[in-house]
Amino acid sequence: MDAGHLTLIVADLERPSLYLNRRESSPIDLTLRSHLVQRAEMTFSASTMNFGFSGNWSRTGRWSRTTISRPLIRTPITPAILAGYFLLILTLAVRAGSCAPLKIEQSPAADITLSWGSAGCRLESADEPIGLWVVVPNASSPYSLGNVVRLSGKKFFRVLSTNGNCSPNVVGFVRQKLASRPTVGLRHLVANPFNRADHRVNHVLLLSDAYIGTLMERWDVVSQRFVTNRFEGSAAGWALPATLEPGEGFFLDPVGPDPLFVTWIGEVPEAAALVNSLPPAGLRALRSSIVPQTVPIGDQTSVLGFPAEDGDLLEVFDTAAQRFSGQYEYLDGFGWGPLSGADFGSKGPVITAGMGFSITKSRSATKATWITQFVVSGGCMDCGPVTLNIRLLSDPLNLVELSWSDPSYHLQTSLLAVPNGWFNIEGASPLMLPTDGSARFFKLSCP
Repeated sequence: MDAGHLTLIVADLERPSLYLNRRESSPIDLTLRSHLVQRAEMTFSASTMNFGFSGNWSRTGRWSRTTISRPLIRTPITPAILAGYFLLILTLAVRAGSCAPLKIEQSPAADITLSWGSAGCRLESADEPIGLWVVVPNASSPYSLGNVVRLSGKKFFRVLSTNGNCSPNVVGFVRQKLASRPTVGLRHLVANPFNRADHRVNHVLLLSDAYIGTLMERWDVVSQRFVTNRFEGSAAGWALPATLEPGEGFFLDPVGPDPLFVTWIGEVPEAAALVNSLPPAGLRALRSSIVPQTVPIGDQTSVLGFPAEDGDLLEVFDTAAQRFSGQYEYLDGFGWGPLSGADFGSKGPVITAGMGFSITKSRSATKATWITQFVVSGGCMDCGPVTLNIRLLSDPLNLVELSWSDPSYHLQTSLLAVPNGWFNIEGASPLMLPTDGSARFFKLSCP
């Protein structure tokens, strides 16, 4: 499915089918097949447009065609009634002129390839899943990133159409350099940061034969002990079946040439509620953030929404020392405080993409579910070259002035600069606001 061709199949109680096809620079063709009616009229309604059509269909299921002159540009479409016979409850997953899902694949030779089915969409990259997005020059589908040996760190990708609609997903890779030994592995607390079509360990983490004997240690919350898995080679895979989904931390102990490069690829997890289970009161678990962002662990009011409670203990593993050297206890009214290791302030240690950590819930804990809200794809718009300016006014009132050239744009503010944390500010340019001593971020919202 691409920007030029959209097909939907919708069934009512009697199961007729609706096919909607659009090609670039052409009217929308709509075909309805029904065994119930000879003539019908339909009206779609949405907040941004209304249009209708009518046509003739035979009881024998013969096809008839009609056209809609107005382009379909917005989603979702609200429920529509077809001549009293059909109730269609329908939301378009792909808008006309938007981009198809972006795919990321890795070959056995470790080459990463991006592909997308929308010829009119450009590839963009960012160091974090929320941006800042930069156009990848001269990129066309399929696009090879080259052998991952030449890549380091992490990178995220999306595609954007000429009318400002982006792909319904964000993909990426995270590459980790893990120290290894010839016989006895060094422990690394890692995690799979991406969604895959198949999360089985032999699909997500398949090593080369040079690393036969590498161990994986997963913590079982019920028994409160490790379950060990062994890599038996590229043909046999891992000795025990397992799934590695985002949100779980585990130890990987590489045995083989130093270093071992592990490259995670896939889709960035997105949902209004990404759910990660936590251990019951007084018990321990190895976890990771489902969202591959680089931010402090914080608490329920922070970016990751971690449900920290008084007495919770979070531990960060030090690979060089081969022990948990960073220990942080959460205190109500204060935040995370270091028992050992670096002091990161009340927000606690920074959690990075692909990083696991240990969490032991306090004996009085009642929150066993970690819910993160994270949606970054689908509804993006390219605002165009409208610049937001800010300057500090030299007067005793401690005011800042924000100005922008296009009056159709709206000013928004955030305390954390996260995707779902922006709020509109009423007022036209130039706008003066007081400084209250806390950090604030501003941006322009597209009209």
